[in-house]
Order: sequence, then C-alpha cells, then structure tokens
Amino acid sequence: YIEAHPEWAPKTVSAISAMLADLEFAFGPDRDVTTIDHHALLDFRSKLSKLPPNRSKNPVYADKTIGQLLKLKVEKTYSATTIANRMGLLTSYFRFRHRHEYIPSNPAHDLAPKIKRGQVTAREAFSIEDVQAIKSELLATAKPDKKWATLLCMYSGARLGEVTGLAVHDIQTVEGIPCMLIRDNDSRQLKTDSSVRTIPLHPEILKAGFMDFVATQSNNRKLKGMLFLSTADNTVSKWFNRHVQKLF
Repeated sequence: YIEAHPEWAPKTVSAISAMLADLEFAFGPDRDVTTIDHHALLDFRSKLSKLPPNRSKNPVYADKTIGQLLKLKVEKTYSATTIANRMGLLTSYFRFRHRHEYIPSNPAHDLAPKIKRGQVTAREAFSIEDVQAIKSELLATAKPDKKWATLLCMYSGARLGEVTGLAVHDIQTVEGIPCMLIRDNDSRQLKTDSSVRTIPLHPEILKAGFMDFVATQSNNRKLKGMLFLSTADNTVSKWFNRHVQKLF
C-alpha cells in the first residue's frame, strides 16, 4: 500500500504505518483481511479508544497483548482526534484494497467517530511578548537548523514540512527580492499545485543572517543539496515543543 504511493511525505507514511501497526496488533499478523467486516472494524475502533499511545515505547505496555492491555486501567489513552485520524486512514486503506480487487467489498464505511464539543483541547495562542521571547531564545541558543526552520515558519506562515523540505537552490533572488520557493525538488513532491508558491524572505530573517546560513549549507556535502539536515518536520516540532515548555 505504501509502496504504491511514492509521492507521500514522510509524515504521511509515518501516520499510515502507525495505523497499519494498530490494525495488525488488534487482528494479528496472520488474519486474512478479507474476513474483516464492518462490525469487526467498529470493534477495533472501540478497542483503540482504550489503548495507550506510544505503547511500544513504554516498558509497562510494550510486551503485552491487546487483551492484556484492555484489562488494565490505562491513565492516558488515544485522543478523540487521533482515533478520528486513524479511522480516516483506515477507510482509505480499505478503499484502496477494494479498488484494486484485493477484497470483494469495502467494510470501512461510516467509521469516523463524531468528536463531541470539549473533546479537543484548544491551544492558547502565543502573545506578542511570548513570540518575542521565543525569537530571542532561538537567536541566542538554538542550533542553526532548528533556529532557521522555526524562524522561517514564524515569519512566512509556511508549514513546517514545507520549510524543512527546502533545498539550497529553493532560496533564490526573484526580481531583486530574496525568496524561498515552495516547490517540488529531489527530496519531495507537493500534494497539490496550489502548494507551489514563492514567498519573499522577511527583512528580520535577512537581518538575522539567514543568507550566511544558506551559504554555509550549500558547501555541506552531507546535505546533498538540502537546506536542513533532517527533512522530517516532526524532528523540529518535537524539539520546539520541549523548548517552549522549558521557556514558559
């Protein structure tokens, strides 16, 4: 399934791999997928709501079967949003199998749970003072790749994955204005044509020395033409979340 979609971004592949791992964990590696019906998938959804996230990384849960986990009183379980996302990916997976005649019918319909009001916790927006504090800390202490990836997002509104997937030659001067080009390159393919765009670099980015960073990266053979060492956006995202928690 994943091999049939080489255009998928690493983040998409990771999410689908997690969904397939949950499916195998619940039904077993030898279960004939043609025997999985709609009622079995509804039961699977119910079980997901009682399982702990990242169970394979937690020594308390890592070696337990799904039956053993369901008997435990787990403090933290999958969020409503995660379950809804898993069901969406599951539906696409079974639709693919049905379309290519691996299964006679698609049992994965009407699986997305309705998220009730209050199940999703809203994130409090950063104040202007918070943003200034984050910027000052980034400029003073952060490693170059984390610093510039974060600052580019802050000053452009681009998504993190768009920034971490930039190649060195995606930083260009267009009609006398330094810009970053969000486009396909050797390491990524954008999902839609509307994602392709040219974004002028903010004066604050230039003033802080970003073009010196680009020049340094262009001479780094290990990067193979990419601007950042890691093109996986979750690497920067996890670092940023830990960093902000310490800052505030």
